[in-house]
Formats: sequence, structure tokens, C-alpha cells
Amino acid sequence: MKILNYNNINKQKWHEYVFNHPKGSIFHTPEMYDTFNYSERSKSLFFAVESENNKISGLILGEVYEELFSFFGLTKRILFYSEPLYDTIDVLEMLLQLINKDGKGIFFQIRNQFELNSEEKLLYAKYGFRYKDHLSAEINIINKDIIWNRLSYDKKKNIKKAKKIGILLKEQKTCKDLDIFYSLISDLYKKAKHPCKSKSYFHSILQNDFAQLIIAYFNSEPVAAQLFLKFKNKIIALYTATKFDARYLNAGDVIIWRLIEIALENKCNILDLGGGGNPLKKYGPRDYKGRFGTNFNNIGRYTKSNSIFFSCIYWIFNLNLWSKTQSACILHNNSIKVNDWDRLLKANSFSTPFQTHTFYESMNKISSGSSEVFAIKNNNELQALCVVTLLKEPGYKGYFSRRGIIYGGPIVKEGATDALEILLNKVKVYFKGKIIYNEIRNFHNYDIYKPIFVKNGWSYVPHLNINLSLNGKTITSLLADMHYSRRREIKLSLKEKAYYEECKEEQDLIDFYNILSDLYKSKLSLPLPSINFFQVFSQSKIAKLFIVKHGNKVIGGSFCMIFGKEKLYTMYYTGLKNYHKKIFPSHLSLLACFEYAINQEIKVIDFMGAGSPKINYGVRDYKLKFSGDLVEYGRYISI
Repeated sequence: MKILNYNNINKQKWHEYVFNHPKGSIFHTPEMYDTFNYSERSKSLFFAVESENNKISGLILGEVYEELFSFFGLTKRILFYSEPLYDTIDVLEMLLQLINKDGKGIFFQIRNQFELNSEEKLLYAKYGFRYKDHLSAEINIINKDIIWNRLSYDKKKNIKKAKKIGILLKEQKTCKDLDIFYSLISDLYKKAKHPCKSKSYFHSILQNDFAQLIIAYFNSEPVAAQLFLKFKNKIIALYTATKFDARYLNAGDVIIWRLIEIALENKCNILDLGGGGNPLKKYGPRDYKGRFGTNFNNIGRYTKSNSIFFSCIYWIFNLNLWSKTQSACILHNNSIKVNDWDRLLKANSFSTPFQTHTFYESMNKISSGSSEVFAIKNNNELQALCVVTLLKEPGYKGYFSRRGIIYGGPIVKEGATDALEILLNKVKVYFKGKIIYNEIRNFHNYDIYKPIFVKNGWSYVPHLNINLSLNGKTITSLLADMHYSRRREIKLSLKEKAYYEECKEEQDLIDFYNILSDLYKSKLSLPLPSINFFQVFSQSKIAKLFIVKHGNKVIGGSFCMIFGKEKLYTMYYTGLKNYHKKIFPSHLSLLACFEYAINQEIKVIDFMGAGSPKINYGVRDYKLKFSGDLVEYGRYISI
């Protein structure tokens, strides 16, 4: 293999390699090499490897950066804004060897854009790179309406208001525009007491077709600006700045929405908003970015020190996190591997269908809700996980009904109290300002972890539930255990030739939903998911929909969730009231669930709630007539 540098590499081959490589980014291109090299206080560090057939098989590009006033190179650092590209692992090792040998600075930092695999992690460690938790921040570009619905209420309001008062966006990059942008960005960095790149850096990058500026004006005065890049399927929000005394105009919110529109116009899949900081530390920009429906994935960063001084500072900075993090990291949404997820569920006594990958995926397909999942990984295994179901009412009630429900409670590996604590904190911080409250509806006994919930700001609320054991039961013996009146009413209903079956026809589902919707709106005054919820879940492996009929008429039905052979959860059930004096559709809708569970050898029926123990509750009395044990697992609420 042959080592190449900028002077002897074929630029066309370089371009093609980066563009065709699945991890190739703008930060690997010849244009970024020129940007670094032609900027004050910066220069490029670049190596490529050419194979025996004269094809590029790997490359790495970084920036060697030094502050304006630097003594003895104490501020010189080497930053790689994306991980090395390579075809085989031996090429990666060659690249790491090269930067270790020729890179001169107090530290190296690889800001990878993808999570490393185990082989890569071992190699990085071999060459002295240390892992540190760090979140990426990306918006998945799917559909404009879906993205708009995922924005927090305040962001929607801000964008509408800013447009109404006349915030004007201009997309151009003249010398005057560069002056305006640099004035805004340098003022921002000065106030934040952070070093700002030289003007020549921004001038250099804006010479490229992939770079563009957006400047926001109010009454002809510039109040905010954004420098963004477009490469392959991604829009990258590289630098953003808002005039300090014009923040109330919310021009920055309008700019981000414009970036989303640009991504859609260019058929890009991702809007990259940069980093989200350390997940274990409070970070204002992360909270801001999160209000745009941003996904945060803990892909981490890798740092290597070439200085004893820097090593000491790095150690002190991370000392307060050491006891909890060690090798732990926070994973979010797509960064959680399904095999690891399934493995945790399979071995856990707290598992429910509401914490499965199927439930998470299905919730994100429906129009009336969505879900997010968080997990804590330590020692190469998941130790805690929870799926947060996000719900709100349609129309003007939406803002005041935003809530996150963790059905069943989090999944926790036995004894993993630190992981649970990190998880609870993460969920609380992530949703702050986005929803009114979070609620954990326990379907298992979490008393052993109660001090951790309370310590981390989750208040316990007493709440009852009913569990009906089916061990050794037949449908006949189950009927015998029921209250006399309930057993009698079921027999009368069957005698009148009412029956139940699994729903197979779309019209039957619609009829069931209409009956259920009428119950929730006119009698219970409670929110109900859209019909799309039932359509999506009834096609999944974790749910069943049963209907009750008399002749060809749908008179009731039930919707239940299932977790293997452990439990069946009676989530929704209904029946026409006063349909027939000898037919009781609601009874049969639950009997359908019971019979299915017995036939499938499912151990327990979970009635999913029986109200507060301090309040008389007719639904509790109704459920108890089917027999079963009253339990209090309670709920935890965080506001």
C-alpha cells in the first residue's frame, strides 16, 4: 500500500471515494482541505492510503488549529470533524499510526458522525484515544406536516409570530453578507467567551458551491444568520448566530424552519444541527434544539492527549462524572440496537409489550401520537430502557394536553440502580418544556426502586390495578370464579346467539371504533387515540382486536396488548349500552380476551388500572366481578 498526501493524490478519485463511501462527509473533501489550509491560524492534516490496484482505500482529514495568542503551542489542537474513512481495518490502523506520528498538538479529537463498532473502539483505544459521551443532534426529514407537528408549541408560535411581524430571510453570500455574518458570529462568541474562527475561514468555505448563508432581517436590520452546508443527503447547520438584543424576535427559529424546507426541497434525509453536548450535563443548546423534534444519539467523541498538562485538565473535568459513567452511555432512538433491546426484555421481569421495539415503531406510524426510546448501556449491555409514548389532543387542546406516558414502567436490569437514575434524569431533562408532564404507569411492583424515583423528582401517586391469574384455568372454571350476576349475564348473551371473534374486516374495525369513540366522548369524557392507532397495531404481533357481533351487526369489541405468554393487557373494550335486555356486549368483549389468553397459555390478564384507592370507582367494581386480585403498583409523575 502507498501513503498519499495532498500533492500526489488524484483529486477526482478523492472526490469519488468520499462521495461513494457510506460514511463520506463534507469534512473529508478536497474543498474542506483548502478551507482549513487557506484560513488564518489553521492548516490541514491529511493522509490517504492507495491500494495495489491504484484505488484509494482510506483517508483522514483534520484541522490543525491554534489561537491568535498562543505561547509555546499551548492552544494548538488537531480536530477531525468526521471519523477516518477506510475499506479494511488494517487501513484504519495505518491512518491512526500516521496521525499519531505526524500530528503535533496538545491533543487530537475525532468527532465521529457514526457510532464505532467494537473492532474500531479497540483500535482507537490501542492508539490512546479515550471515549467521552457526546450527543449528535439530527432532524429526520420525512414530511413537512409530520416535522411541524413534532415542533414544540412555543417553536410553532415563535415561527408564526416572526413571520407575521415581518422577519425577512435572504439566501446569498456576497462580501457584504459575509461582513454581516462575521459581525454577528464574532459578537456571539465574544459574549460566550469562546474563540471564534478567523474571517478568512468563513470566506474560504463560502467559496464552495455546497456552502450558503441565510441572513434574517427585521426592519432592514440584520438580526440573525446561519452558515449551512449541503452534501449528499444531508444539510449541515454549521454556524448560527442571533443578535443578542434581538433574540425576542425569534429569527433563529424561522431560520431553522427554513433549513428544514431547504432539506425537503433538495430531497435530503437529515438536517444536522451539530452536537448536543454531554448527555449527563445540562446544556442549553440541547434543550433549544430538542424543541424542533431533534433526535439525539450518543455517538461519543474520541480524544487523545499529547500533553501532560492537558491530560490533567481532562481528568479533573471528567472526575465528577466518573462514578456514574465509567463505560456507561445514553442511547436514543435509532442508536439502540434491536438485538440488544430484545435481549434486555427477554431476561427482565419488568418487561411489557409497551416497551418493545414493535410498540415503539408502531407508535411512530400513527397520526395521533409518537414515541421516543432511551437506554443506558454499560459494559457492552443495556441495563435500563424506557419507551415514552407522546400524546396530545387534537386542535386547540393540544398544547394543554401534551404528555408523555411510560406504559408499564422502565425496564431495569436487576441491581442496575445507577443506570435507572441516569435514565430517569435523561427523560426528565429531555422533555422539559416540551410536554406538561411525564407519567410512569407501573404494571409491576417497583417498590425496590421507589427511593430512586422520588430522589430524581418523580412523585409517587397511589393507583390500583387488577391481575387475573389464568394458571390451570379453563374457560369453564374461569366462568365459575366470576360473580354470579356476571356469569349469568354472559350465559344469557351467548344464549341469544351473540358471539365474538378476532377482527378481520376493516368495516368491523370502523364499527368497533365508532362505538368506542362514542363511549369516550359522551360518557367518559376521556381522550382516545385516532382510528389509525387501532389500524396500525392490529396488524402487529403484540396486539389483538376482537369484535362482538349479534347477527351481522358489530355491537362491541376489545383491543388488547400481548407480551409472549406472560400477560395479556385489556387496553380498550366497549359495547353498545341497552342494545338488548339479554345481551351484554362489554362482558363478551372481555371474555374474548380471556378465551384467547387461555388458548395461547398466557399466564395473566392485566386489566390496566382500577383507579385511586381513595375514590369509589365504578369501573373497578365492574372489573372485579370477573374475579382477579387487586394490587397497588402506583404511578410516578414528573411535572
